Amino acid sequence: MVKKSTLDIAYEYVQSRKNEVPFSEIWNHIIETLSLSEADANGKVAKFYTNLMFDGRFVDLGDNIWDLRSRHPFDKVHIDLNDVYNDVDDGDDESDDDEEEIIVKKPKSEEEDDEEEKDEDDNSEDENNGGRRINKSLY
Repeated sequence: MVKKSTLDIAYEYVQSRKNEVPFSEIWNHIIETLSLSEADANGKVAKFYTNLMFDGRFVDLGDNIWDLRSRHPFDKVHIDLNDVYNDVDDGDDESDDDEEEIIVKKPKSEEEDDEEEKDEDDNSEDENNGGRRINKSLY
């Protein structure tokens, strides 16, 4: 006997039905087919639901009613994301005065790093020479 996945069992069940099917009916069929205990069923339902959402063979028609995608025309089950995002207010109409300006310094080359280290060494020598020259940038 070949062991079937929960998605394959769901696919065969929905395919055998003439109309769309509520999720609870699909899940109850899987519980019966696999003889799952209540604890096992509770532990697997979330993973099954997630897998069902991502499986391209199925489509959620709303109100947790499911059917095979192949039974529905593309324009009825496809959501145009451009329409969704055009409805969202992006806030560009408002002033951007309250935004903070972030200054990003470009990375230093190795030569600049070497020069800085040399300058720091020179400054520390000056501080130890009777206090004649103090580099305040170190404080």
